[in-house]
Amino acid sequence: MCLPNKWEQGLACGLVDNDTFTSDTSDREITAIPGFNMWDMVSHPGVVLVTNPLLALASLYTPQQYRLLPFGLLVLQFWNAICYVQYQPGLASFFFLPHDFDWYVGDMLAKAITIVMMHFGVILILEKHKAPPASGSRLAQLQAAYKTLSNFRRIGTNMVAPQVPVLADDPTQVEREKEEDTAPQNNDKNNSNNNNFRSRVGVVHREPRLCFLARRSALTILLLSAEFWLKPLVWAMLINPGYEDYTPDKEAFFRRLPGMSAGQLLREFAIRNQIVFEAFWSAYAVYTAAHAIFAVVCVGIGFDEPHEWPPLFGDIRESYSMRRFWVKFYDRLLYRTLKGCALLIARLVGLIRREGDTDGTLKGYALYVLWLLGIARREDGDDDNDDDAWKVGKGRGEGEPWRRWLLNAIIFAVSAWFHAHTSWWAGWRCAYWPEVGWWATSFLAVIGEMAAQEMMRKWARRLYEKLDSGWIGKAVGFATCIPIIYASL
Repeated sequence: MCLPNKWEQGLACGLVDNDTFTSDTSDREITAIPGFNMWDMVSHPGVVLVTNPLLALASLYTPQQYRLLPFGLLVLQFWNAICYVQYQPGLASFFFLPHDFDWYVGDMLAKAITIVMMHFGVILILEKHKAPPASGSRLAQLQAAYKTLSNFRRIGTNMVAPQVPVLADDPTQVEREKEEDTAPQNNDKNNSNNNNFRSRVGVVHREPRLCFLARRSALTILLLSAEFWLKPLVWAMLINPGYEDYTPDKEAFFRRLPGMSAGQLLREFAIRNQIVFEAFWSAYAVYTAAHAIFAVVCVGIGFDEPHEWPPLFGDIRESYSMRRFWVKFYDRLLYRTLKGCALLIARLVGLIRREGDTDGTLKGYALYVLWLLGIARREDGDDDNDDDAWKVGKGRGEGEPWRRWLLNAIIFAVSAWFHAHTSWWAGWRCAYWPEVGWWATSFLAVIGEMAAQEMMRKWARRLYEKLDSGWIGKAVGFATCIPIIYASL
């Protein structure tokens, strides 16, 4: 049985003794977890919020050959923060929230800590971003450093994450627009002039700061009210779910059909619909609200402009296939971070190579490790982990398509590790492997869908063009995509 309460799991795993596990959650103190008490002070969220940005700034302004020292301290501090989230009760009280929000706060903190740590690793170690030039006032330099460290989606650069809306009058997007618009396209009849770069990724316009702050603040209030006030009322009125609806014996469905009455079948169906809705709505509402809060703070203090905070999620109406669900709708906040980690893994296992590397030799791997540590430099002086510097395959130009899909598989695997581990740290330890399995099946579903489309395009081209040309294809796509997602949960 799943134990969502981290203290119950600590008791079950022997991390907390019976004397420490008291009935009053507000007075619980950890005294029996080895290696934790000595870090109580430095792991406190308030201390982490101050020290981590300072350590990240120190790493950014440190030369590459010495950057590993402040970055190592940053990694240690993040691990201490994860330990704090994992074992410390009453996390919601730090944000002036009731105890009922402990799991939400713990889950958000675990994900935020891991996201930021992975992002800093890609920015400082893999992409090797340098400190901005010392020009202008101290505040201007600090703002430039902040933008370097916090630009998860690389907005305003030529490395902006795919499918992120671009600013209508941003000159830095011209090169990317030209590259994508001149990329080879298929010759289907639906390829029109409207199928260009900006219509595909979307465009954001400049807007007054006060309008942006009011709009995002209203969105935050609306989403949090719907998630924590309206949704429980609706569920209570419609199905009134209880603990007995989620016991392990209810997990199987088809095997229990012969013994179900009509009323039991209707309730089972309602509970499963609730689970599917919760899986996506809660993530959308909570993450969008958190993103909006950060946007209000960063834009409000003047460090960012409104157009630098486009929506976190895309348009759900565009997700009429499994591939489009991940490309068009799901958030692109972590794409560059996850791809950077995937490139590192793929390089170490020999799947890809960097131009100029000595492929497949001990010397090549040694030079790559020294490059990561900042000790060795490339002859062309290119330290950026950009897409053009990586070639898939071994000396075969762009390589075979299966190698690219294998790289995408690594991205999904890193994402699976991220979601499973953060859920485990937040308290849902029984959900680790189901989380990994869900991400694995999602990738396999994308592969299977694209294989079916390719077979239809080759062997039933007229039908393929008819389905791909209008609302009929979208309706078929939704009718196929929704059951796949439903069955996966």
